[in-house]
Amino acid sequence: MEDKSELEKLNDNLTHILIKKIYEEYDDYIDLNGDFFDDYNLMSAIEEGAKLFINTKSGYHHVGIEDYNYVISLLKKNPNYDYSSKKPTGNIIRPEGHLYTFDVDEDKKEYVIRTFKVEVFSYDEKLVFDTFTYAEGEGVVSYYDYPESNVNYYDGETYEVKYNRKSLRKIK
Repeated sequence: MEDKSELEKLNDNLTHILIKKIYEEYDDYIDLNGDFFDDYNLMSAIEEGAKLFINTKSGYHHVGIEDYNYVISLLKKNPNYDYSSKKPTGNIIRPEGHLYTFDVDEDKKEYVIRTFKVEVFSYDEKLVFDTFTYAEGEGVVSYYDYPESNVNYYDGETYEVKYNRKSLRKIK
């Protein structure tokens, strides 16, 4: 997810109209410390406001995740902004985007067939498998020591997914 919002290109007058439209659509106090993405009414208000400014060749106004992220950041940066007037009454503080990375830990049971390309030197073709399994049992060798030549995931069940907040790093 590296897309920037088209809405960040709006000048102050259009950004003012965007913020005003969101507050008019929302009909409620916007908790700037809340769970924005869980607030259906807020997300709908953002969509209605953003659709005024997002144009595509097909005429369909697609409001992307990056647009929601930008508008929520914009609202958070301007908590006391006066949206009641027809024109901007002060400076609109714009959020600056950065690229971040983080780890996702997945606890999952997978059903997979892995094929390893094993090489065994033998003086007799009939002894190849017996020789290898004996060496494996003795801990001398493992098929994991050889390259994987094919992997086929055919089923799985995820038990838990954790977004590791401690691993968050700004990279750009």
